[in-house]
Amino acid sequence: MKKLTIILLICLSTVFGNNSSMELKNFLIGEIAEKYDVNISDIGLKLFHVPDMNFNNKNFKVSGSKSLTIGYNRVKIQLLEDGRIGNEFQITYSAKIEVLTPVLKHDVKFEQTVKASDLSMEKREIKNNYNEYLRYSNIEPGMVAKGLLRQGEILKRSDLKMKPVVKRGQEVDLKVYAGNILIELEGIAKESGSTGERIRVYNQATRKHYFGTIESPQIVVITVE
Repeated sequence: MKKLTIILLICLSTVFGNNSSMELKNFLIGEIAEKYDVNISDIGLKLFHVPDMNFNNKNFKVSGSKSLTIGYNRVKIQLLEDGRIGNEFQITYSAKIEVLTPVLKHDVKFEQTVKASDLSMEKREIKNNYNEYLRYSNIEPGMVAKGLLRQGEILKRSDLKMKPVVKRGQEVDLKVYAGNILIELEGIAKESGSTGERIRVYNQATRKHYFGTIESPQIVVITVE
């Protein structure tokens, strides 16, 4: 009988311990979901090295919200009692996020326009630099590939740029401002670029290279200090 009682106590302890840890797990999932702006169902989380404590009906606080990251991590958790910080302990967890994100259906060449029809929405695990990942397939009109994009790759913000309005080798008008003086010259773009970007240009008369800002498809503005 004594042996049966001991086994029963161990089983009950295990059950309540798991339920207790579940409250802590749900808290962390909620915090990560809020930080990364995803649904709770998008997050998979495992707890490791959890102290043997009763977490039922407890309120938690992460010591330093920036410490909540995707992947394998260790954080400090504070127990709140009557609005005040009580015990503090450290746990280890592993978290991953899987969300619907645009994936390339086929290769896209350098500076080729990327369209919604080039993409399919698939649920994929995302790694670090979460903000680099797009959450929709409606790409802003005029966006092109910064480099060669391969079929099956997740499309990220850093893969895109605005379509160049000036192309390398194109003849452009140069507006050179030196104080209150404006000098107008002709030049050749040595780089492609979009409106507002700085590119290198060459002027045949001076035989010099300059850096200027693209004002329009035909005009590059150079400011001389």
